[in-house]
Amino acid sequence: MPQGTQYSNSQKVPDFIVRDRANTIEAAIYDDNTLTAPSSGTVSVFRAEGTAIVDEQSVTVTADKATFAISAGTLPTTEILGDSWLIVWTLTMPDGIAHTFQREAALVRREIHPVVIPDDMTTVHQEASTLLASGQNLQQFLDDSWDMIQRRLLADGRRPSLIMSPHALFDVHRHLAFYLLFLDAASSVGDGGNWDEMAAHHLERYEAQWSRLRFVYDHDEDGVIDAGEEGVSGPAAVYLGGPGGTGKWL
Repeated sequence: MPQGTQYSNSQKVPDFIVRDRANTIEAAIYDDNTLTAPSSGTVSVFRAEGTAIVDEQSVTVTADKATFAISAGTLPTTEILGDSWLIVWTLTMPDGIAHTFQREAALVRREIHPVVIPDDMTTVHQEASTLLASGQNLQQFLDDSWDMIQRRLLADGRRPSLIMSPHALFDVHRHLAFYLLFLDAASSVGDGGNWDEMAAHHLERYEAQWSRLRFVYDHDEDGVIDAGEEGVSGPAAVYLGGPGGTGKWL
């Protein structure tokens, strides 16, 4: 039976849905490398135990992406925070088939935001902006490296939204962004040996900073800093029923 076009659903990290706040979720669907709009579709959002808070609601197509606005009232403070939520998009694509795309999600109290900005890169390497190809900017490297850091934290059993001291991630974030920038420059700018060396240097510094990573971590998810929640190691992994189960990541 024909399966239609093999579309890709771009998702670099789980969808973090903030409790007691309006949230707009989206699905960016690609055909090869082209963002491709669905003609119509529905979305459902399931809690960890499987019940739906959004049940097959019609999507809106905005800038070629399927979007849906979850109201704050749908996510009251009585909802239990945690991982293993699921978003299911059923989207009719240009091939005429209704494709189903699944995305992992988590309900969080607050988002974590990066603290490194492009000026923090040019302060260390003034030539950083000169290495950019047409259409590139330093924020792209910061965005990519931030997603990589969040994935590594999740793999290590640390939920990014529970980190109460995002400044602790400053050095690992900046070094990883430099690594990606110089790795790109090694292939696109020329003088590959020099940029390769710079990339290797920052990768080494990133790993060294990661091994010493310490932050304040909201173990009990009460939204405040309690005794014993400071100086938590980044790489150590502690799982209580997850990921993949119905428990929480610590």
